[in-house]
Amino acid sequence: MAGLLSIGSMSAGDLIEATERIYLSPLNEKGDIDNGRLPDLVLQHWPDTFSDTRSADRSSYDVIGSSHPLYEWSRGSARTVNLDAIFVRDLKPPDFSSLNPLELLEALAKEALSSSNDFRNPNIKAALAWLRSFTYPEYVGDQVIPPPPVLLHIPNSGIGTGGLEDEIVAYITMCNITYEEFFYNGEPRVVTVNLSLMETIQRGGSISLKSRNEWFELANLYNLSK
Repeated sequence: MAGLLSIGSMSAGDLIEATERIYLSPLNEKGDIDNGRLPDLVLQHWPDTFSDTRSADRSSYDVIGSSHPLYEWSRGSARTVNLDAIFVRDLKPPDFSSLNPLELLEALAKEALSSSNDFRNPNIKAALAWLRSFTYPEYVGDQVIPPPPVLLHIPNSGIGTGGLEDEIVAYITMCNITYEEFFYNGEPRVVTVNLSLMETIQRGGSISLKSRNEWFELANLYNLSK
């Protein structure tokens, strides 16, 4: 996680030179991008690092007299992407403290329209609400609807199938927020969100297994030899 000493004194202008950006798209129960309910969440800047972890499980069998156990393929384990999303705001948001909840939403909607794509002044609390919403279910009558996955897009990373695509379908499994710095009225100015996303092969009503040979085309282009 980025520390207060490294980001607390920076301005949002220090973070806006990227030509492409990481973004998350909301998916619905059919597996389609659902911008009717939520917009894509574009990260303000690139993280210093992100991790992509996965392991493969094999069952071991002890054989009397053998120098080693014998192993049998069991299954692939979860693949997890971890990254820090940092949001920094240069200007204090308007003071809406005197408004009731309905008036507040209307005022925030107008502000969002007037400041669209202002990468120096993102609505930090709206970004946090977007991310946290994918850690809660919905309740419709007696029905519990679990949060859907998102489409994580990391440009030019090759995190997708075969290393040739830049996006994966994943569940947000951790959304830890650290408030690093505030404006004088308590509005957050610098916030770090530690995100953990677990890839899923389920999208809508279908399951798409990942095969080893999907990686062969790119793997055969490795250009160093002995």
